[in-house]
Amino acid sequence: MGADATVESELARLRRELERLRAENVRLSRLLNLRGQDTAPAPEQLSAAIAPPGLVDMASPVADKLTLYADRFRARADVYAIRWENNRIGTSGWMPAVAGGWRTGADRSAATYLPLTARPSRRTW
Repeated sequence: MGADATVESELARLRRELERLRAENVRLSRLLNLRGQDTAPAPEQLSAAIAPPGLVDMASPVADKLTLYADRFRARADVYAIRWENNRIGTSGWMPAVAGGWRTGADRSAATYLPLTARPSRRTW
């Protein structure tokens, strides 16, 4: 079997797979009752930009992983959340990080929120 025949065979296989996936998409859209709605992915979903740090995998340095995470999950940089747990009553949640930590009875309007940075914070309270 020559190289041209191999390429043609692979191309035919890929075309069959594409048609199968399109038919499955139509079937699933009907199941979800999405007929008449535009279910095409938005342009930003069609490709992932390969900006620095480039491709990141499990073997990548931690700094590259953090850069990728920060890029994918952009949010407010003027404040970040910390998790709290109260083992005595079995509750937990998230709260904004503030300088000096939250104190019972403290004036919350005067709190100084800590900004999100690449450096890990050290809770001293």
